[in-house]
Amino acid sequence: MSNAVLQVIIMVIVILYCAYMLYSSLRLYKKDKAGAAEYMTVHPEARRVSLSIWQAWLLVGMGVLCFVLVFFGNIITPEGQQVWMYQLTYFALGLVFLGLSLDVWLHRRLLLSNDGFFYAGDTYRFRMILNMEQKKGIFKNVKLNMANGTELEMANRVGMAVREDWLAWKEKKKEKRKNRRNR
Repeated sequence: MSNAVLQVIIMVIVILYCAYMLYSSLRLYKKDKAGAAEYMTVHPEARRVSLSIWQAWLLVGMGVLCFVLVFFGNIITPEGQQVWMYQLTYFALGLVFLGLSLDVWLHRRLLLSNDGFFYAGDTYRFRMILNMEQKKGIFKNVKLNMANGTELEMANRVGMAVREDWLAWKEKKKEKRKNRRNR
C-alpha cells in the first residue's frame, strides 16, 4: 500500500468522524429546540438564560475561517506540498468547530421556571435534585446529583443560575410547609 493511499484512507476516516460529530450535535440541537418550544408552552413563565454565548460565536467564526481556507489552500500551502491534504484538513477542522459551536450553544443555555428547568434537550424538576457540588480543578463545573441516580454536569455559570433558582424553590417550599403548620 502506497503512502498516498494510506493518507487518503486516513483523511476519509477523519472526515467521516468529523461529519458524524457534527451530525450528533445537530440531532441534539434539534431535540433541544423542539423540547424548548414544548417546555415554553407548558411553562409560559419560564425565562431563558444564555451565558457565554460568545464562545459559540467564536467557534462559528473559526469554522467559517477553516472553510474559507479550503478555497485558498493552494495560495497558503508551502511549495511542493499536497494541496488537497491541507484542504481536507481545513474542511475537517471546519466541521469540528461547527459541531463544537452547537455543543457550546446547547450547554450554555437553559430555561428556568418555578419548579424546574430545561437543559440540553431534557426537563429536570427541582425536587429531583439531591445536592449540588462544585468540582475542583481547572474547569470548575457544577455536578447535580439527581434522585434517579443520574449525575448532571454543567458549566459553572449555568450551574450557579440553576442553584439560585433551586434554593429559592426550596425556600418557597419551606414557607408553604410552615404556613400549613400554622393554620
